[in-house]
Amino acid sequence: NYLMACDEPGRGLPFMDIIKVDMDRGSSARKVWRADGLISECVYAPRGGFVSSDSFDEDDGWLITQYFNPDVPDETQFLILDAKNVEAGPVCRIRLDQMINYPFHGTFTPDIFM
Repeated sequence: NYLMACDEPGRGLPFMDIIKVDMDRGSSARKVWRADGLISECVYAPRGGFVSSDSFDEDDGWLITQYFNPDVPDETQFLILDAKNVEAGPVCRIRLDQMINYPFHGTFTPDIFM
């Protein structure tokens, strides 16, 4: 079982790092990837969708985070990282030409709530 989190234990906002801990092996937290800006709490989405969560590895999916670079204040990005290979950095960047307020929590749901 894996724990994915933003920033090292004891470090507060703003988030800049993604850490991955193998809870079964009891490994200590390790920094996996560091952003050159601010990131929100990651959302995990299973690669095969919600129904695949029982048939794939627990970390076989995507981490999605909102990213803000203070040097580019009129832009927000959403970064998508491969949860098995987070250290490689984003596999996709979705750029928005406007700033969205910096959030803190993220949620994945297979349904859309109106």
